[in-house]
Amino acid sequence: MNSISDTVKGQISKITLIRRYPIRALSSFFLILYFSGCPVIKREFLKGSFEEQASSLYEEGNNYFKAKEYERAVIKLEQVVKNYQGTEAYEPSLYLLAFSYYRLSSFEKAILYGKQFLKEFPNSNYYAKILGMLGEANLKILKDYEAAYYLIKFHKSTVDSTERESAFDRIGTILSHLSIAELEKLHRTFMAEPIDEEILYNLIKAELREGKEKEARRDYELLTRRFPNSSYAGKFENLIRTAYMGRATGNVGVLLPLSGKFSHYGAKLLEIIKNFERNRYLPFNLVTCDTKSDPIEAILAVRELIEKKGVDFIIGPLFTIEALGVVGFASAHGVPVIIPTTPEMRFDQLSSVFMPGQTLEEQARVIARYSLNHLKLTRFAVLQPDLLKYKYLSNVFIDEIRRNNGEVVAVETFDPDSVTLRWELERIKRKRPDAIFLSMDTDMIINTAPQVFYYQLEGVKLLGVETFYNEKVSRLGERYVEYAVFAAPLGADSSGLEELEKTGIEAKDYICRNFIQVLWKLREFKNYERVNIGEELKNILKGRGIFGIWTIKGGELVKLTEMVEE
Repeated sequence: MNSISDTVKGQISKITLIRRYPIRALSSFFLILYFSGCPVIKREFLKGSFEEQASSLYEEGNNYFKAKEYERAVIKLEQVVKNYQGTEAYEPSLYLLAFSYYRLSSFEKAILYGKQFLKEFPNSNYYAKILGMLGEANLKILKDYEAAYYLIKFHKSTVDSTERESAFDRIGTILSHLSIAELEKLHRTFMAEPIDEEILYNLIKAELREGKEKEARRDYELLTRRFPNSSYAGKFENLIRTAYMGRATGNVGVLLPLSGKFSHYGAKLLEIIKNFERNRYLPFNLVTCDTKSDPIEAILAVRELIEKKGVDFIIGPLFTIEALGVVGFASAHGVPVIIPTTPEMRFDQLSSVFMPGQTLEEQARVIARYSLNHLKLTRFAVLQPDLLKYKYLSNVFIDEIRRNNGEVVAVETFDPDSVTLRWELERIKRKRPDAIFLSMDTDMIINTAPQVFYYQLEGVKLLGVETFYNEKVSRLGERYVEYAVFAAPLGADSSGLEELEKTGIEAKDYICRNFIQVLWKLREFKNYERVNIGEELKNILKGRGIFGIWTIKGGELVKLTEMVEE
């Protein structure tokens, strides 16, 4: 009894002490309880202190990371990772630590902590981002197999469509440089995934490069059996033919109309080529051949480039009438062709033909979506000449309008030699459309726009494609084309335009602008092999199309916005 009484008295004395000396005594009181062995208070005291310290260090590191002071960020974050495992701050600290080292170009450490993160937090919301970082970090230190492995996993994990597309492009580039052993390993790892189609295709090409036709044919059969709708189906014989053409020569053919009725274009482009050669911008030699502005001569020219000059691929010709025969001859010989200027979509559907510019059909789809989603138009009419090219273009526009729940209320076709469009426009007027899509060339637009106004359709918006993008339209169309809205490709980037200006050619020259854009992009085309040319060209030239949406104000072409191809 006495001992209990003494204990109570002691505690009362402590309470009296606290009342008399509240600040100093309070801390002493908790220390007495802690060291006297109160287990609950001891555990909670430690836990709270531990979490707070970790959280404080993380916040400091996070602030440094946001301020791009990565050297300071890693000091704070590394303390959390090494000393505060199990705290709430540990996961985000490990994530930011890996990215901080990546931003500091310390790729080995970024990979070390990135792998640690994947192992410890397989269900984290940061998981996909770490996979992408690991892919890029391995690529930086030339570990191509590891880069492909992590980028493939990132491609599968990310929900961002833009990131997926970008990753897919990078995967395609990396796969084309891997060895047979590395590709086989990836194939075994991702055998049940859609990406295995790309892995197998690149494995087949690698086997053909090394003369292993039997193995390549076996893997091609596996590819077509596993992916019966593959875009690579039917290409095996072409791959064999390309593989046995020999090594790349480093020569690239250019088809230009240096004589004949289009020679003024050829002369301008020849100056551009000379400027590129003087500055040694390109990693290959350009071999120029004259099409003489004639489709038959163009075929003879491409034959000379392929059979006598042994060119790896061909740039040109400029116009559709020459391109038809050239594309057929080059495709039969397994030689890729870049068409720098013609906007005909039908060429772009061939696997060996590459068109860096956006086609008229792509432009028609873009202006259709812009009209519906941004201009808030709902009722459309189409006016077209009786020409197959423009009727096809109209159908593309109509399909896109209907696909996006718009209404096409009238489609009128006229004789290209017609002087008046009275009856066609009267019928359109009765349908009360919000806009008229003018599927026609530049001169027809100049003749049509005043008639639209004359027949009292001036309140209707005129829509079109790049045939509007011409000074003749804004100058000769006068007030009748004011505020028309149309899609057109963006021009060359600023660096490319600077090179164009050095030759004394105006940037508004459509053909020259597109031609120099092709050459400017091809500066990246290095260390290619014949069997890889098609894939490499696709990676460099195609990307997602970005279009300008334009109008005409005060007789000037004015860009309203940009849109990305869907």
